Amino acid sequence: LVDIQKEQIKILLHIIPGILAASDLIFTTDSVAGSDEMVLVIFLNENDETAAGVGIMFESTPQYWIGWCAPWLNFPANLPSAVNKVWRISYNQQTQNIKIYCNGVL
Repeated sequence: LVDIQKEQIKILLHIIPGILAASDLIFTTDSVAGSDEMVLVIFLNENDETAAGVGIMFESTPQYWIGWCAPWLNFPANLPSAVNKVWRISYNQQTQNIKIYCNGVL
């Protein structure tokens, strides 16, 4: 579990091969909608090159981004109202689907 402190832009770096296939990436935030804060998770390949990414932006309508596959999109449902949020990013290697959970809600 990585506790991300409040800053305008927050970045985590992880090596992608096998990381999300073996376990989910879990981290916490205390950002609120409208704060314009952002979390970027950038996945690197074995050569330390950018392989993928996931972003969460806390605008008045929170948005997510799945690296270079689509533009920033609004979350399909309202995020939980709790200030402290536990995020879980999971990846299904067979279907190549990425899922983002907030406090257990997809």
